[in-house]
Amino acid sequence: MPLPETIAVKYTEEEAEYLSMRPLVRQTFRSAELVDMILAVTGKDPARIRQILRSGTIVFHSYRYWWPGFEADGEALAQLLAGYPDSDASRTFRAEDCTEVILGSSSTVGNGLRIRREDARKRRLLRARTFWDCLMDLARELSPKYRE
Repeated sequence: MPLPETIAVKYTEEEAEYLSMRPLVRQTFRSAELVDMILAVTGKDPARIRQILRSGTIVFHSYRYWWPGFEADGEALAQLLAGYPDSDASRTFRAEDCTEVILGSSSTVGNGLRIRREDARKRRLLRARTFWDCLMDLARELSPKYRE
């Protein structure tokens, strides 16, 4: 059975309090959007992704998401995951392939500061180099290492 076309998802801020009044948001996700979010938490682990889809809940960037759990078809999930790169520790940083820089830390709540290439490449009057050029030069100096 293929993955559902859309999935009704509810989410709210994750708080560790005795009593909390927080808004509940309802949103419809496409299967690929939900799997993309799960991938950010689990990495490319099909068994773990299927387990989360079946359980119908995940915490992602200080929000708890939940949906009616379902059994994901292994073949359909494999086709979806084929579009994501496999882990490769020998992979080197290539500035020309970089489309976004996310500045954050382990203590950052949320997504951190996201800088898209097309936004950072905009030139300002009398500047020879763009902000993106400076970021890529810094990245080359620091020699980033592949994580996942």
